[in-house]
Amino acid sequence: GSRVEAGIRQITAELGLTATLARQGSAFCLYFMDHAPVDWHDLAACHDFAFDERFRREMIGRGIYYFPLATKQCSISAAHTEADIDCTLEAIRQSLSPA
Repeated sequence: GSRVEAGIRQITAELGLTATLARQGSAFCLYFMDHAPVDWHDLAACHDFAFDERFRREMIGRGIYYFPLATKQCSISAAHTEADIDCTLEAIRQSLSPA
């Protein structure tokens, strides 16, 4: 989980994206807003839902199942290898990069 977190934070910083990552163990969620959401009202007001949904469709199109509803968490498991994590991070980079 920490490797995924570090990779996502590095990618969003390199791309200059406004994003906040929340992680607990193997579960994580990437919010396209400048702060961690305080509650559902905050999330509804500040999160870029359209960008989130496009990103998730891109991930699925690249062969990575990333839960297809905005703001839903994703997770990794013990079944995921280091190569799987590398592949996922590369798909995240490509999916978040400007066309």
